Amino acid sequence: MRFKNLLNRGIGLFFVSLSFTGLSQIPGANFSISPNPVCSGATNIVHITDLSSGTPTSWSYTLSPGGPGPGGGQPILSSAQNPTVTYNQAGTYTITLIASNASGSSTAFTQTIQVLASPNAGINPGTQNTCIGGAPISISVTTGGGPGGGGVYTYSWSTGPTSSSITVSPSATTIYSCIITATNGCSIERTSTVTVGTPTLTIASVPTSICPGSSCTLTATGQGPGPATYTWSTGANTRTLTTTLAGVYTASYTNSGGCTGTFSLNLGTSTTLSLTATSTPTAICVGGVAQLRVFGATNYTWSNGSNAGTQTVSPTSNTTYSVLGNLGTCFGATTVSVEVSVNPTLVVSSSSSSVCAGSTVALNASGATTYTWVQSGSTTSSIVASPSVNTTYVVRGANPGCTVRTSSINITVAAKPVLSVSSSSVKVCAGEQVALAVSGANTYSWSNGLTSAVTIITPTATTTYTVYGTGLDGCVGSTAFTQSVNACTGLSSVTAANLAFQLYPNPNNGSFVIKTESDLNISIINETGAVVKTFSLNVSNNRNVSLTGLESGIYFVYGQNGSTHVQQKIIILK
Repeated sequence: MRFKNLLNRGIGLFFVSLSFTGLSQIPGANFSISPNPVCSGATNIVHITDLSSGTPTSWSYTLSPGGPGPGGGQPILSSAQNPTVTYNQAGTYTITLIASNASGSSTAFTQTIQVLASPNAGINPGTQNTCIGGAPISISVTTGGGPGGGGVYTYSWSTGPTSSSITVSPSATTIYSCIITATNGCSIERTSTVTVGTPTLTIASVPTSICPGSSCTLTATGQGPGPATYTWSTGANTRTLTTTLAGVYTASYTNSGGCTGTFSLNLGTSTTLSLTATSTPTAICVGGVAQLRVFGATNYTWSNGSNAGTQTVSPTSNTTYSVLGNLGTCFGATTVSVEVSVNPTLVVSSSSSSVCAGSTVALNASGATTYTWVQSGSTTSSIVASPSVNTTYVVRGANPGCTVRTSSINITVAAKPVLSVSSSSVKVCAGEQVALAVSGANTYSWSNGLTSAVTIITPTATTTYTVYGTGLDGCVGSTAFTQSVNACTGLSSVTAANLAFQLYPNPNNGSFVIKTESDLNISIINETGAVVKTFSLNVSNNRNVSLTGLESGIYFVYGQNGSTHVQQKIIILK
């Protein structure tokens, strides 16, 4: 007996052991970090590689304090199996992993990573312009405050030097780079671009051609850092040169970088002056003023009698002013126009002041030159709107030089009628008449051509009927109703317990015939369940029934003989 108990216990342990063999194990969390330590900065990416045992299916990493980014703040969570991290600030950070599968979650596994400070350095200048033969350019690494790797930096320039600064004189545009390394081994790279070109120089002449017996002023303008020097072919060292002689004038320009440019101007003679006249502003509103200026001569005569080089005018209509000018024996003429407008009388009209929901309305603004509709931002005089609710549309209009005016228009939106359709029978036999009734509008139009609220149909198959309804405000709504039809192939005429029963015509105007082959007690019942008429029938007679005084609608004819009964629906239309 004892042996048997031990045997049973062993068998039980064997099966318990077998039953646990197929179950998965709770994972053991583990991961590696590479590199560790790492230098701070966006180019230094830390790779975390999952080494967990037990076939985990999900991972939950907690990177703290701060995790990736600028440092500080809340711990960051990651569900990736092998996430990557970038640290922008030096410090010691912890990374914790909990691995999970269907059997459960591991205990937390934590490692630390040390982030070393990368050099805190920049380069100056970042960009610089020079020319071939220009002054040498010094490029230096600059160090900032705060953590920066500690100790003394070492430098490695793309051109070979290992000092903190270099001096260059490139013959073509060149990018210079320097790798800065701290004593902790962390490095960064900084670059400087030196663009090689030739500075531009221009000469302006007033007037453009010299008038015999008068003078002309030439002004040179160079490009580049100052201070700059100018040298004319006449020997003058000023930026401007005044001359009374025609000929070719050359100016040389040297900026502070030692770059030089030259430009030549052929100054001719002419007895005709080229005058320039301007108006500020070019358009005014009635009552406003504009300032007229003219250049290119020394004496002027305007068409309004003024002899000034600058004058203020206030015309009441579009006006063109002409001006004559002379410089010694040379003469010239020009014109300038001032546009005059009146404040707009802004009017907004619409194709309709009331529309149905979902419909469009045309809006038109007039009385101004330019328009801006507030709701849409459109700048046309006419727009098409489709409001869904009562809306006030605002338009701004302006004429040149005048104050902006505002006008608005109210559009009322009427709702479409909501139609409801009911059937005298949820399901009918093929070929049987049924009445569909619609409500919710004023007038109706059915897809079968009828226009009454009640339409009689005789469907031979399940059919969808659409009805359109027009409300008193003219808005049209629509709905669709599907009448279910049964083939009724297993049914004969309306019978119950072998009680033959016929009723015709149906629909009718209130008068119809009931014919039966059994004695019946008849009840006429309206839609509310109220009995409106009772009488008896026997097999020897047909009964003419008149429901005068009853309203149009659906009624039920209920016939009973003992414990059996028959029921037929009838539709009265008057």
